[in-house]
Amino acid sequence: MGVTIYQMEMSHRKFADTLNVVIIQRVNLSTGEISHVNLFSTDVSIGL
Repeated sequence: MGVTIYQMEMSHRKFADTLNVVIIQRVNLSTGEISHVNLFSTDVSIGL
């Protein structure tokens, strides 16, 4: 298994709050199958 985690703060067009966005991507190295999870929070003090 290979796991990659992306984390960034992003702005939304429709409201003023900054979003904390985390994307977790998992790759099965033997089959090449990819899965991912997207997490969103308005609490930008949460970090990895």
